[in-house]
Amino acid sequence: KWKKIRDICDIDRKYYFYINQINLDEERTPYITTTEKNNGISVFCGEKPIVKRNKITIALDGKCGEAFYQIEDFIAGEKTGILDHKNKHFLLYVGACIKLLSWKFHYGRKLSMERLKEMEIPVPYKNDEIDFDYVEKLVKNCYGYAELKEYL
Repeated sequence: KWKKIRDICDIDRKYYFYINQINLDEERTPYITTTEKNNGISVFCGEKPIVKRNKITIALDGKCGEAFYQIEDFIAGEKTGILDHKNKHFLLYVGACIKLLSWKFHYGRKLSMERLKEMEIPVPYKNDEIDFDYVEKLVKNCYGYAELKEYL
């Protein structure tokens, strides 16, 4: 079934000061922005994290829809959506689906929080419930899972 992101995940947007206003003297907390490399991390800063790890960050600007699983507590930039779900395998699946559907968004049609909430992705169901066992098997067979499994 195709389901809206808002119906299957918690969606948040907590952001900190602009990157030019933070303490760059220390390098301990990842500052996540819309960059499409280094897991979305632009810099490491000396500020205290405001978001707990094990979330998916979604770029709402730049290369819209770029999705990364965060393995450390972090700070998010203003154009970063944050997804959470109690089942981390399912969360990885949702992030991958968003990334695959990101072609719909670009400079002229950016991914906003409202569009993210309304975005629909295919979700496997069994007996009228999300088939978490299937999703877990699918995610465990994906490239790169071995590097992430210790954080789930």
